[in-house]
Amino acid sequence: MSSIFYILYDVFDTQLKTRGFCTFRDMEYDIRQLVQREPAELAAFLNELINRDFGGLIRLLYRLDISETKLRSILADLPQEDAGVLIASLILEREAQKQKSREEFKQSGEIPEDERW
Repeated sequence: MSSIFYILYDVFDTQLKTRGFCTFRDMEYDIRQLVQREPAELAAFLNELINRDFGGLIRLLYRLDISETKLRSILADLPQEDAGVLIASLILEREAQKQKSREEFKQSGEIPEDERW
């Protein structure tokens, strides 16, 4: 890769650190940290990904289990809206669904004696 790529990569990596996000060097987004941000901060971060690391955005959406069909539909239905805001709302909605599901299927931790190994 060219040296300009590495310079831009370092600049953007530094921007992420100063905003309190996990960086690309980690090659892993801290999802808990990401969804705990204010929606406006999350939208701004997503807009930066759209502009600077679209592949990273796709990987993030895949890891968060965001419906591609729903995302495409919302973006097509609301073309004048800020894509970062729309994607942020989908992420927050999906995380709330996951939390609700975890609570519904939460186990007490006690395994009956006859089912233990």
